[in-house]
Amino acid sequence: GVTSFTIADSERPLKVYGIRYYGNGLCNDFAPYVGHLGRDLTLLQNALSPFYHGATAEGGLTKLTIGNQVTSIPVEAFLNNRNLTTTTIGNGLKAIPQNAFANCVKLTGISIPGNVESIGRGAFQNDSAMTTLAFGEGLKAINYDAFLRCSRVKSITLPASLDSISSSAFTVMSGVTSFTIADSERPLKVYGARYYGNGLCYDFALNDAYVGRDFTLAQNAYSPFYNHQQLADLTIGSKVTRLIEYQFYNCRKLTNVTANAVEPPVCAANSFASVNTSVIPLTVPAASKSKYMEALVWKDFFFESDFIPGDVNGDGQVNAGDVSSVYEAILAGIYTEAADVNNDGQVNAGDVSALYSIILGQ
Repeated sequence: GVTSFTIADSERPLKVYGIRYYGNGLCNDFAPYVGHLGRDLTLLQNALSPFYHGATAEGGLTKLTIGNQVTSIPVEAFLNNRNLTTTTIGNGLKAIPQNAFANCVKLTGISIPGNVESIGRGAFQNDSAMTTLAFGEGLKAINYDAFLRCSRVKSITLPASLDSISSSAFTVMSGVTSFTIADSERPLKVYGARYYGNGLCYDFALNDAYVGRDFTLAQNAYSPFYNHQQLADLTIGSKVTRLIEYQFYNCRKLTNVTANAVEPPVCAANSFASVNTSVIPLTVPAASKSKYMEALVWKDFFFESDFIPGDVNGDGQVNAGDVSSVYEAILAGIYTEAADVNNDGQVNAGDVSALYSIILGQ
C-alpha cells in the first residue's frame, strides 16, 4: 500500500544490507509511489539498490527526487521502474552509473545538471518515452549505450566541457534531427568501435548539425558523421582547426556547408570523400574567401569540373551574353559564383573588366 517513500537528507551514507528476497530492492513490493533519495547508500551482503524494481507487474517509482546531499548512487539504482515519468537530480551527484535508469519506459525527459561529470554504460537505455535530453556544462564523459533506443529524442547538444564519448552512446536514436557539438578549443575524444563500423550519428535522421570543435579518435572509432547519408545542413564553428580522415565521408545529401573559421581548417584529403563538393554551396567569412579557395579540399567547393571561367549564363560559351548577365546581377544586387568572375567575393564592375579580359584572351 505504500505510495510515498522518503529517505531524508543526510551527509552520512545509509547502510543497506541483505540479501533481499528474490534479488529485488527494499521498495520492490510498494504500489506506484513517489520517492525521495536524500543521502548516499552503502550496499552490503550483495544488497541491491532500495529503488531497484525487479517486478514486471505494476508498481515502482512514479516520480523521483534526488536530494542535494547525494553524491553517488548505486549501479542499477532505479532499474526497471516502468512507471517513472519525472526525475529531478540534485546539485551534489557526481556520476550516473551503469544502468541507473535503464528500462524506465515512461520517463519522458531528463535534465542532467552540470555537477554530473559522467554517464555510465546503458544508464538510460530503453527509455523509449524520452523526448527531451539536456546536458549541463560540466559533463565530461558519456559511455557505451548510455541512451540506447531513446528513439523519440529530437535534439542533442553536447556541452563544451565534454572530454570523451563512446561511438555507441546514442545507438538506435532515429528521432534525432538536430545535433550540436558546442564550441571548444579542446578536441573531443570519440572512442569505439561503433557497431557495424559507422559513426556516432549513424542512426540519427539528421537535418542539421553544428560542429564546434576538433575530434580525436581512439580504439578504432570512426568520425561521428562517417557514412551519414541524411545530413543536409552543416555548420563548422570558428574554433575548428582541422578535419580528420573521412570526417564527412559519404554525407552525400549535404546541401549547404558553412565554415565560420577565419583560417580554413586543415583537412585530410579524404575529409569529404564520396561527396560531390563542387555542387554544394559553401559559406565562409568574406575576408577569408581567397584562403578557402586555395586550401586543400575547401577549394573543391568553388569549382565545378565542367565550369568554364567567364561563362556566367551557363551556355557553354564566353561572349557578350555573359557581359549582359554580369550587368544584370550588378543591377539586381545578386551574388552568384559564376558572376564573381574575379573571385573577390563581390559582383561589381571589376567582374566586367575580368570578363572582357577573358573574352579578349588576356
